[in-house]
Amino acid sequence: MKMASNETINYLTEMGFTKEKAEQAETATKGQGLQAAIDWLVADAEGVSSIEEKNEVLTTSESNEVNNEGEEQNTSDESKKEDSARSSNETQPSSQTGMQALSLVCEECGKQLKSEMDAQAHAARTGHQQFAESSEAIRPLTEEEKQEQLKHLQQKLVERRQHRETTEKEEAKQREKIRRKMGKEITEAKQKHDLAEIQRIAEERRKEKHDDKLYRQRLKQKIAQDRANMKAAQASSSAPVPKHAPPPAQPPALKQEAKEYDTCRIQFRFPNGSTKTANFDPMDSLSELCRFASDNGYDGNTPLRLMTTFPRKTFGPSDMPMTLKELGLVPSSVIIVSRS
Repeated sequence: MKMASNETINYLTEMGFTKEKAEQAETATKGQGLQAAIDWLVADAEGVSSIEEKNEVLTTSESNEVNNEGEEQNTSDESKKEDSARSSNETQPSSQTGMQALSLVCEECGKQLKSEMDAQAHAARTGHQQFAESSEAIRPLTEEEKQEQLKHLQQKLVERRQHRETTEKEEAKQREKIRRKMGKEITEAKQKHDLAEIQRIAEERRKEKHDDKLYRQRLKQKIAQDRANMKAAQASSSAPVPKHAPPPAQPPALKQEAKEYDTCRIQFRFPNGSTKTANFDPMDSLSELCRFASDNGYDGNTPLRLMTTFPRKTFGPSDMPMTLKELGLVPSSVIIVSRS
């Protein structure tokens, strides 16, 4: 309903609103009428922060309630028309062309509007475009209608609060579901990574054991060959040499391995039981192994001692400048690291 500014403020104070709130509503709605001011006050009571958000909430609620208001307005219009018809029968009839248009009626929902500005606001809220002039003036609300409208506004306020609480609960549930899903995905990814790391470490250990086995086999073969050569030399030196006897046959020379290795694989075993494997150049000195052991799992401030497993050999300061190839650590060896 479109009213003058002072009339709207007085009407709102009669409904129970304070004068200060009524003036704020009138200023915020830019004098659009009583209904707009009431809607603004309802939205303000709900704690909406800005006028734009209030207008958005009010537009949505009014569009949902327009049909019910239209039905109520139709009922009111019909009763008004009946009263007007009875009064026109009692008085002298006048021509339709001479009657003055006192209001507008929406032909789509039947709502009665006081001015064109109200019709434009109604069209913006509901999308209705069909309006007709009416000779019936909009009568002021009675005290009972004011109380009924106030109760209706309070009910709308309760419903909107309940709707907001329900929406917030649903949003909280959705956020919790997303959080749990992300946590589950992170846990599964970590488990896959840990499993792959365990498999990689197991594969490295299997390879190290295989290399150690091959090294021991080559070492046993070399020891057996050396023993056989020593026995043959002792037997030839103890047997009498006959006159004019041909010289003893020389044992065939052992074939030297012609293969040259460009890398040397060293496995370090530290006092705490951990192991570390690394590749070196055969021409690297033994001091490079000491530096590697100090940087990887051993306290560099404490002097350390390096030794081989089999045959056991302890390296001293004089061995530090020697290369890995000269020390017989090529192609692979196991070095035990201990405190000096």
